[in-house]
Amino acid sequence: MLIGYLLWRSHRYNRILASKNRKLFAEIEHNRLEHVARLLKTTDKPIAIIGEISGIPSRATLARLFRIAYGMTPSEYRNTTPKN
Repeated sequence: MLIGYLLWRSHRYNRILASKNRKLFAEIEHNRLEHVARLLKTTDKPIAIIGEISGIPSRATLARLFRIAYGMTPSEYRNTTPKN
């Protein structure tokens, strides 16, 4: 019963996100990367820790995804973005 409910919710979220042309996993990834960017701007925590906190524990994966989304590595972003 729980599995059926979770599948229904996943399908429902995908239908809601379809209007944004995103799937549930892509939305989660987008939110994680926004969280990483916010932490890079507002903290001095190491990038590896920020990745773990944000749900992307692999530094290589974080760098790859971040570069795709923001056009630069997390280190470059931190060095070029003013702190809040």
